[in-house]
Amino acid sequence: MTTVKPGQNLRLRHWGNGHSRYDMGSPLNKDPGVVRLYYAGKKETDIKLKSELTEQNWIRGAQANFSGDAIIQITGNQMNEKANYFDWTVPNWENGRHSIVWVWGWGTAVTSNPANFNPSTDYNNALINSWSTCFDVLVEGSSASK
Repeated sequence: MTTVKPGQNLRLRHWGNGHSRYDMGSPLNKDPGVVRLYYAGKKETDIKLKSELTEQNWIRGAQANFSGDAIIQITGNQMNEKANYFDWTVPNWENGRHSIVWVWGWGTAVTSNPANFNPSTDYNNALINSWSTCFDVLVEGSSASK
């Protein structure tokens, strides 16, 4: 667990595992998808069910292309993924432990995004959650009371 302050930018590292490029990934010509973060809404509370991974529990703006900040070495038609990165800003949460769920939205959903969809601010409805993991942060120095 890392200690953070509200407004602090954090960089998460995840492994591409052959999925960082559309043109040479596994499977070929499949969108690498997005990563996004979810939060239960208050400290000392964990998301326990997949059904809780909804837009209502999504951390606003905490969504980016799965391979957007990837470091990849290309040799011929082979890629060697060094790392994929995802940056996000800690909201103004109250002091204490907060549990975050990192999710890779990779499967194609039955819904789509509206014509005015903005990937930096709007929830991506076109991709469904496929894999996840979780981590905690300890918020200190916050002025928020709840």
